[in-house]
Amino acid sequence: MSEHNTYWPFFKLLNDYKARVSALLQHADMHADIAILPPLYDSWGKYGAPNEPFPSLTYPDNLSLIWEAVQWNGNGSDYVSDNIINKSEISNGFLKYGDRKYHTLILVKVESLEPETAKKIADFVNSGGKIVCVDYLPNKSIGLTNAAEKSKQVKQVFDELLTQKKRCIVRESPKTNYALWYREIQQELGIEPYVTIENGNPFIQQVRYSTADCEILLILNSNYNKAFDVTIKAADNILKNKDCYYWDAVSGNMYTLDANQGIALALYPADMRVIIFSKKKYKNVQPYTEVREINDGDTQVNSSWAVSFNHIDGTKNTTVFNKLIDLKETAEYRDFAGTVVYKNKLTVTDKKVSHIDLGNVQGISQLFLNGKDLGTRWYGRHLYNVLSYLKQGENDIEIKVTTTMGNYMKSLSDNPVAQYWTNGKRKPQPVWSLGLIGPVTLF
Repeated sequence: MSEHNTYWPFFKLLNDYKARVSALLQHADMHADIAILPPLYDSWGKYGAPNEPFPSLTYPDNLSLIWEAVQWNGNGSDYVSDNIINKSEISNGFLKYGDRKYHTLILVKVESLEPETAKKIADFVNSGGKIVCVDYLPNKSIGLTNAAEKSKQVKQVFDELLTQKKRCIVRESPKTNYALWYREIQQELGIEPYVTIENGNPFIQQVRYSTADCEILLILNSNYNKAFDVTIKAADNILKNKDCYYWDAVSGNMYTLDANQGIALALYPADMRVIIFSKKKYKNVQPYTEVREINDGDTQVNSSWAVSFNHIDGTKNTTVFNKLIDLKETAEYRDFAGTVVYKNKLTVTDKKVSHIDLGNVQGISQLFLNGKDLGTRWYGRHLYNVLSYLKQGENDIEIKVTTTMGNYMKSLSDNPVAQYWTNGKRKPQPVWSLGLIGPVTLF
């Protein structure tokens, strides 16, 4: 890829970021304590094998919603197959397959199983494991050979399991609010979460990774427009004999955290935090403190901006914005894709100014102050520490924002591939916000 390509800075940033995250996680395993069994045989019996690369029909359509609900409520899950269950070991209430082990199994709309699989599930429950049957209690076998006899065996197994009400339940899929639905199951069966997210919502997700020496929690806000204040409380088995740290995935810096009373986080739009619980003690690490929020007394940049557009199609244009605006609200730039450069002058008389917050940024931002590159932000708060670079008097500020291509793709009416992914029947995409919307604030 040529370095002259408009999106080259983004790909370079992404590769740098991936290298840092990979270095952290390459020796870690994603943790899951709950197994989810999809109805593979029933799906094939109803609709045939899905041969499309991106199937237009999925069964069941709520499979990912159940996975998300498990994550929202502080557990982790894997999708498993009948074959994995058959080859698993049963021990003290756990279903073990290789290095993975699960204390709970969720069967989603499963009607048909081999008798061998049903008996293995029964062994799991009898050893202390728990199962949740969503919508159906399995009652049929697969295939035609001795079908009646095998189906009778499957039905008998699950009828007997259903008498163990503290370990086997049947629940209908909810029409809405999967998070609350799973939380009620979690409480009914006594399923312990490994992390609790106070003030959480469906946009707040967590993923846990484990190594021999540490536990790693990735906390994410998937909302592009809203920020949320949440408190993270890890279970005792994560906290025990470990120190807690916040790892900045952009800079690579490590900070100490006090996790005993919970970790308060301000999660900005499209934000992610990496929390590490480590047996290893890191030396010379400073405590982490959140940079304060913007308040009414802070200085906003209200002067006009010189703006230049470098479109992905090679065209260029310049203009002046009297105030920052969402490009999607303009007739000329709503379909833009590429890099927008905003230039201005900042006159500073307050020696206490230490940060510049770019406000609402729809894209990837890069800040230059007096010609010095202060870095790039592509998720979370677009906040830059400028204490060492902002001088008293006049300063040159340049902000580069690399946008997404969605609106441009929607506008390519003669391109069938672009139309398939943006305006087609699969899921038509909205017109996305673009550019530096601001306000740009000094504090």
